[in-house]
Amino acid sequence: MHPELPWGTLGLEPGPVNASCDTVEILVTGAATHAAYPHRGRDPVLAIAAIVTALHAQVGRRVDPVAGAVVTVGELRAGNAENAIPERATARATLRALRPDARDTLRELVAEVVAGTAAAHGCEGTTTLVEGEPVLINDAELAARGRRAAAELGLVIAPTWRSCGADDFAFFAAVGPVAMGFVGLDGAPGFATRPLHHPEFLPPDAAVGAVARAQTALYLAAAERDDA
Repeated sequence: MHPELPWGTLGLEPGPVNASCDTVEILVTGAATHAAYPHRGRDPVLAIAAIVTALHAQVGRRVDPVAGAVVTVGELRAGNAENAIPERATARATLRALRPDARDTLRELVAEVVAGTAAAHGCEGTTTLVEGEPVLINDAELAARGRRAAAELGLVIAPTWRSCGADDFAFFAAVGPVAMGFVGLDGAPGFATRPLHHPEFLPPDAAVGAVARAQTALYLAAAERDDA
């Protein structure tokens, strides 16, 4: 289900529909010192702040703009006193891409930006990559058959919809063709619009029927495949 698609619609596109998602852990090591004497140390806080801005800038210069890729730094940690420069600073970020080649580029640029920017500040920067979900690529035949079946079951096909969200359903593509659809919730009776993962995200009971119709359409599509 997705709160940004209209109620009564199903988003079901061939090709990539959800992004890959890796986590990267960043460590910047400097030299601790008193805040009054910054020249006697090496500031990892300043370095990691520069890394955050550089990462976001480099995505727009290293990845094809039509590829669909995003880096988000969601966690920063450094120090525990306002009058001291700490020895270490850390960050955690997610790397998302709608194409496998863009995923590779994101991994490379993060390692380069962290090491190079930290070095420019007299610090050492290292990264640890935690590999996550691959790109979720809908099988073209399944998507086409599913769209036809969905229309027969009373669902309107939504405007083209792809997302940089990620889903572990993508792992199933390693063993066979897959297709994932998005059931719209925007405008559903009794639904208070909330984004995904919001604590108040609560689809109405009527969404159960809409999801059942979407699943039925995809089951019918899979049954019609020659290799099913």
